[in-house]
Amino acid sequence: MYKEGDKALVMVKDKDLLNKMKKYLLKRYYLVVESAKDIFEVYKKFENEDMSYELVIIDDTAAGLPTSAHAFKTLKEKSETIVLHLSTLLELVDSNYSSQLRQLKKYPDEIMEEKENEFVGKILKVYRPIFYSPSLADVYKDYCKTLVEIIDVDNSTCVMLRLDEKPLRRGTVMAQYPDIDQEPYEISLEGSQQLKTMVEYFKPIHIPDLNKDEAFRSELLEKFSFPYGSVLMVPIEMNGICLGFFSMFTQKTRRLYRLDDIALSVYTAQVAAGAIVHKFLTEHLHVDMDSKFREYVENPSIFPGRRN
Repeated sequence: MYKEGDKALVMVKDKDLLNKMKKYLLKRYYLVVESAKDIFEVYKKFENEDMSYELVIIDDTAAGLPTSAHAFKTLKEKSETIVLHLSTLLELVDSNYSSQLRQLKKYPDEIMEEKENEFVGKILKVYRPIFYSPSLADVYKDYCKTLVEIIDVDNSTCVMLRLDEKPLRRGTVMAQYPDIDQEPYEISLEGSQQLKTMVEYFKPIHIPDLNKDEAFRSELLEKFSFPYGSVLMVPIEMNGICLGFFSMFTQKTRRLYRLDDIALSVYTAQVAAGAIVHKFLTEHLHVDMDSKFREYVENPSIFPGRRN
C-alpha cells in the first residue's frame, strides 16, 4: 500500500481517462499522479534526479508493446520502480469494471495505517525465501507459498523458461503450491500467444473470469492439470531477460486483481529473480556469493558494468 505523498508517473494518451485516473489513484491509493505525453517524456523525467516515483504506468495500447517493453527494460536499469502496462490494470480500463473509477471515497486514516502495516508485513514475507530457503528447489516452492499467502489465492505455480533453446519453445514447472504434481515437468509454449507475449514484452496476464476465455482456460487445464476460475501471471525478469513466470489462480471464483495486488506480484517476482540467480550460482556454479559481495563492498570499482 502506498503512503500519502507517493508519486506515480502515468503515460496515457486519453486525457479523460488520465483525469479519472488522477482522482482515483489519489483517493484509493494515495498516489499523486504526474503525467507524461509519450515515452520520451517518461525518460526525461527519470533523468531528473529530484524525481522519485513509486510506480510507472505506460499505456501499451497507445505506445505499442515493443515500445512499452523497451521502456520497461530501460527504466529498470535506472531504478527499482515498479513499471506496469496500463492494459493489465482492468479496474482502470475495462468497461466491465468502470464503476471502480466512481468509488472515490477516501480511506479513513486509521484504515490507511492498517493497510500500510499489512503491506509491510507482506513485503517481509517476500524476503523470507532469500534468507531461509536452503536450496534452489526450496526457493521455487517457498515463493509459490508466499504468493498464496500475500495475494490470497488458491494456487500458485513457478515456471522457469528453457533459455538454452532458440527460439524459445518450452518451460519447466518447478513448483506448485499447494502441491498438485510433485516433480518438475515441462510445458510447451508453442501456439500460446498469451504466454509468448508475456515473456517477450514483460506483460502480465490478467483474466478475472476464465469462463469468458474458454480457449485459454483449456490451455491452462492442459498445462497445469487443474481447472481455474481466474488467473494472474507475472514475468520473472532480471536485466531485461525473462527467466520465467509466476502464476496465481483462484479455483472457482472470479477475481479482479487490483493495482496494489499486481504491483506487489510484480515486485515479488523481481525479488524472486535475485534469489533464484543467487541460489543457482551458489549450487550449480559453486560461486561463493558472500565473499563476492564482500569484495564488491570493499572495492566496487573492479566490477564491470557498475553504474555510478
